[in-house]
Amino acid sequence: MLSCTTQVTTTASVWKSMLCHKMNLNCFCSIILTFLCRLDLVVVSANETFCSTQSTLTPYGGSCYASTQCITNYCDNVCVCPVNTYYHSCTASCVLNCNAATNNPSGQIVSHDYPYNYPNYELCMWTLRGTSNVYYVISISYMDIEYSYNCSLDSLKIYDVKPNGNTQLAMFCNGKDTSKHIVATTSNSMLVVFKTDHSVQGRGFSGYYRSFAYNATITEPRRGYIASPGYPLKYPGNSYFSWTITGTPGSFISLIILNLSIENTYEHINIYDGDNINTRTLAHMDSNSVSQPVFMSTGSSLHIVFRSDSSFEYSGLLASYEINECQTILTGTSGDIVSPGYPLNYVENLSCSWTVNTDPNTIIFLRFDYI
Repeated sequence: MLSCTTQVTTTASVWKSMLCHKMNLNCFCSIILTFLCRLDLVVVSANETFCSTQSTLTPYGGSCYASTQCITNYCDNVCVCPVNTYYHSCTASCVLNCNAATNNPSGQIVSHDYPYNYPNYELCMWTLRGTSNVYYVISISYMDIEYSYNCSLDSLKIYDVKPNGNTQLAMFCNGKDTSKHIVATTSNSMLVVFKTDHSVQGRGFSGYYRSFAYNATITEPRRGYIASPGYPLKYPGNSYFSWTITGTPGSFISLIILNLSIENTYEHINIYDGDNINTRTLAHMDSNSVSQPVFMSTGSSLHIVFRSDSSFEYSGLLASYEINECQTILTGTSGDIVSPGYPLNYVENLSCSWTVNTDPNTIIFLRFDYI
């Protein structure tokens, strides 16, 4: 197995790297050195880097001739963010304004001033609303919210929005929390509410949302999560859910079952080595039979099916996936290279290569972390 880190750097970032190393900060800059960091990299402390390092793409306000040049993915001679969003340099993406509503299928939500402390007396509500045949999944990747009993002070709450009233799916006020939290609606609308009081502040939160069809086809992002509707509460009864994860020719898919809670004997998850139920079956399992939580396709598609009955409903399925590309051209200023499936064992008969392309007069650093 292989894991290494690449960094394409300019003269200024070489000075930064040398200074960081000399100061024994494990190459994370102190606040004194942040003026040497790239514009889209905000270093909060010597041990925590919160921000994206996308680079060769053009951020908000820059000129462009194609949307593929833009971090924001919008281009009309200039890279701009869509209505109700603004460019957030730390996450290198367009994020929703406070109290905004959107029907975008995916995007980023962050608290005010993230990754710096949020202000007092803040009340922000974000409404996600898609077409009638979708549901929303949000992944909260980082939280630092004042702790309080019953979340009576600062809080982050997530609701499933329905015509007969909202259902609270999750509530967070756990202080600093770097673990992933995945929440899914059963309806086509999600409400995210962040409220603060007058006293203690934290860095807030960062989350990524995405809508899924009940029979979803996933081609991007390259890695992410799938969750059954209603997770981590209850999935709908008498329903059929499927997810087809597909990469480019020559790629393969890895899937890790993180949680499976369904009615034993009567309900099952089926995983197929292809893009439909007529391909080879990799697994037929319920909550008691998850002896092997890791699955890999032999081709470029993996198909997951869950059919619920009408008797009992549980929290359902949570899994992470990755589309593993074996022949890759890298153009960013920094990133990770890992063997397919890492840290799991790679599959047989692989021939993988990674090519790093960058501007002239730059230096490419390659550090191996594990072999």
